Amino acid sequence: HPNETGQDYASSLNSLAALYDKAGNYAAAVEQYLLLAEVYKQQVGEQSSEFAFAINRIALLYTAMGEYEKAEPLYFQNAAIRKLVYGEKHPDYASALNNIAAHYLDLGQYEKAIPYYQQAIDIAAAYIATGNLDYLTYVNNFALLYLQMGKYDIA
Repeated sequence: HPNETGQDYASSLNSLAALYDKAGNYAAAVEQYLLLAEVYKQQVGEQSSEFAFAINRIALLYTAMGEYEKAEPLYFQNAAIRKLVYGEKHPDYASALNNIAAHYLDLGQYEKAIPYYQQAIDIAAAYIATGNLDYLTYVNNFALLYLQMGKYDIA
C-alpha cells in the first residue's frame, strides 16, 4: 500500500532527524527534517499539522545553530498553519506563539516577544484545568523575559 510506505518513510526520516539532533549534528538533522517536510508537503499538503511539525523542528534547529534569519519565517509559517488547522484558541497554536516569543527573546528583541507570550498565556489558561501544564511554562517564560529586561514587576 503506497500510503503505508510513505508513512514508514516519513517515520524513518523523523527518527533519523531526531537521532542527529540528539547527537548535536544539527545540520544533518535539518537535512532530514527538510526531506520530511517535502514528504508531508506531497502527502498531506503544506496546510497540515504534519508539515507544520517538520518546519517547526527546522526552525528550532536553525535557532540552535544561531541561524535566526532562517528560523524566523518558519516560526511564523508554523503559527499560521496551526491557527488554520486548529484555530486560534488551541494549545498547539499557543505553543507556536511561544516559539515566536522565544525567538525574539533569543534575539534580545524583548518588546516584540511580549505580545506573543501574552497570547500564548491567554490561550493556555483555558486548558490548565485539563492538566495541560503549558500555561505554567509560558508564564515562566514571560517572567524570564521580564527578568532579562531588568523589570521585576510584571503586574
